[in-house]
Amino acid sequence: MILTMGGVAADILVSLKAEPKPGTDVSAAIQVRPGGTASNVAFWCLLLGHESGVLGATGKDALRDIAVSDLTEAGVNLFLESHDDLMTACVINLVGPRGEKSFIAQRAADEAISPEIITDDIMEQAKWLHIGGYALYSDLSRPAAEKAMELALSRGVPVSLDPSSWYPLEEFGVSRFLNYARHSTLLMPNYEEGAVLVGKKPPEKMAAEFLDYAPHVVVKLGQDGCVVANERCVRVCPTEPVKDPVDTTGAGDCFNAAFICKFLTHEDMWLAACFANSLAGKVVTVMGARPDVSVAREWVKSLEYAPGKKGRLL
Repeated sequence: MILTMGGVAADILVSLKAEPKPGTDVSAAIQVRPGGTASNVAFWCLLLGHESGVLGATGKDALRDIAVSDLTEAGVNLFLESHDDLMTACVINLVGPRGEKSFIAQRAADEAISPEIITDDIMEQAKWLHIGGYALYSDLSRPAAEKAMELALSRGVPVSLDPSSWYPLEEFGVSRFLNYARHSTLLMPNYEEGAVLVGKKPPEKMAAEFLDYAPHVVVKLGQDGCVVANERCVRVCPTEPVKDPVDTTGAGDCFNAAFICKFLTHEDMWLAACFANSLAGKVVTVMGARPDVSVAREWVKSLEYAPGKKGRLL
């Protein structure tokens, strides 16, 4: 089972038609969709043919029903604590009239994961552990994330780590995060998060520098693809640009899931990167972090990747 940790949430997507005006209202398209970093990764892992499970916490409210609706439909294993006195995490995704995006997050129960939920029985089933940075950034959830990492490493289970967001990463502290990265098998920042950790520089050099902390590295570059690195080489994997993308929410999590699944099967970073680029490119064509289960299944069924493309070696 691929276990994930670091976010179970409901997303409120707000596409503004005009700039907000104090004291009055403006038109917007509003949707409420399931989201959360851990949930997104587990959702795609399951649809890509790997049993998956989410470790986390929610409230006992309508937001929880939204957050887990498609996970239950798809068949993802849910290892979730339920709190009477806390709300399920909720993220408001604001898209301005010119396409600029910002997020307003209420982590709530998502930060209240207790170490007791991380049991030996669950970890015995794990073949991979993926941790989103949010699980580390909170003092409340960090002990559970640390326990999950310790149990995984003691069993020889690979661990992937994604910083998730540059601002909370910056607040948490670079050296603190990199100390956790030293225990990971695969480090998966995007370029903005990588710049916080090692400074702005060409992505190939950034990926090479991260090899001081993890044996396998992917630096995600959005519409420019990604860079993969290990001790043998650093390689740029381009991707086909998506014409008129609708919403980039969840694309990085989808990339993570697709990369992990292919890497688990083939142990080939280039093949995994090409596949992950292709699937993530489909996510940006719809609103929300993940499409309906039926749509996602069709995407996976029809997906083709091109392992023959040539990348640049550093």
